[in-house]
Amino acid sequence: MTTTQVVIPNPTQKLFEGHTGWVFSVAFSPDGKWIVSGSDDCSIKIWNGETGECMRTLKGHTGLVLSTAFSPDGKWIVSGSRDCTIKIWNGETRECMRTLKGHTGLVLSTAFSPDGKWIVSGSEDRTIKIWNVETGECVRTLKGHTGWVRSVVFSPDGKWIVSGSDDCTIKIWNGETGECVRTFHHMRTAISCLTFSHYGQYLLCDTFQKLEGYDEKNESVLEKSRFSLFDFRRPNLGTMHPIEAILSAI
Repeated sequence: MTTTQVVIPNPTQKLFEGHTGWVFSVAFSPDGKWIVSGSDDCSIKIWNGETGECMRTLKGHTGLVLSTAFSPDGKWIVSGSRDCTIKIWNGETRECMRTLKGHTGLVLSTAFSPDGKWIVSGSEDRTIKIWNVETGECVRTLKGHTGWVRSVVFSPDGKWIVSGSDDCTIKIWNGETGECVRTFHHMRTAISCLTFSHYGQYLLCDTFQKLEGYDEKNESVLEKSRFSLFDFRRPNLGTMHPIEAILSAI
């Protein structure tokens, strides 16, 4: 076996059954005890990660649920839907605390800021919006992508927002000013998912064709033989450059 291959023994550890439609989104709670899922049955379910039991079902969206995420303290859940709305839920009471309206297309991605005060969303309408969790107000709309924005994420320090789009680009935004500070044009296909490594040193990009890494310093996509899930789990084996390095070089 080469270093770029990963063998996962017994891949199916538990089967969670309960949704009556396709499942589009799953996310762990910060403590790893709970899982939240969103489906085209228009519901959100909270599962016990240990037992596989469905603990709660959240209903309120009128369209399929495309995105779900826990707040950093695990108390709140945010969801994005085909009905063009974002909802903030109390995970314990199942109550919908707020419905955020402003997008004119499917809400494809949602994420909390590290301090839990802000939500960022990406949409079919090609925009990114930043929302105040406490008031539900849209404080900023970021424009620049020419395709659907399928993935948005805050950097671990909360200073930056990264977005991936059907226009085959990744953009880095200043979360405070809304300025686009960097655009990576060299991705081969639409970006379906983005995530930072735990300490924010590395950015993992998933496309509809395969999992890829990005060499930010040289603005080039890493070859498959040079990047894999194995490298991402053990960053010292990878060849990507720290996100801080490109931001300090802007």
